[in-house]
Amino acid sequence: MTKKIIQTTNKRKAAPTPAKKRAISQPDAREKLLAATRQVIAKDGFSEASVKAIARKAGVNHGLVHYHFGGKEQMLLESFVQGNYGLEGMRELRAKWLPKDYVRGACAMTLLEIKEQPDMFRIGAQLSAQSLLPGAVLGKQVRKYMKSAIQELAELLAATHNRKPTKRDVAIALVLNGGASAIAHWSLRDPTADATAALSVLEEIIERALLPEKVKTPSRKKRA
Repeated sequence: MTKKIIQTTNKRKAAPTPAKKRAISQPDAREKLLAATRQVIAKDGFSEASVKAIARKAGVNHGLVHYHFGGKEQMLLESFVQGNYGLEGMRELRAKWLPKDYVRGACAMTLLEIKEQPDMFRIGAQLSAQSLLPGAVLGKQVRKYMKSAIQELAELLAATHNRKPTKRDVAIALVLNGGASAIAHWSLRDPTADATAALSVLEEIIERALLPEKVKTPSRKKRA
């Protein structure tokens, strides 16, 4: 009788990497980094804000930036999206306002964000500049994000008149988005600027542009 000896091996789990150990010890690091990103980028600008400066502001190890995001560029994009701007802002608009009041709601939300989240407009301006640079790391992602935001805004505007969005609605969405951003940037540069009055004018322009085109009446024949 032969005995079969079964050898068992105890497989040890791979030890966590230093970055993972830091992540485990700082579970809220990701949120802290996103908040710090908005603060540092708004103050120092995209090109001047280093990973170490952002991590220092967040009070975490800078290695966690790469662990959670892969790099500063992706962290900037996520912090911008998380800041309830762009697509997120429009979803909030859809949830809080009736379709007939979407334009008024968009202008009211812009005014509120100028007062409560001015850094979002500063970061937005820098992201917009990134989308214009052919070789920018975030250029493609920002362009894609902005295109989606304009399309969703066009859908909201079309809903004010219970219709499907048209090319004209997309054009109107571009005017509303660009106008609101320009007013925000202007008011941040000049604290004495009357953003309320400017947004009121923008609201009037957009509301008028959204009205269905009037049916053309046949011209009267001139009498002999």
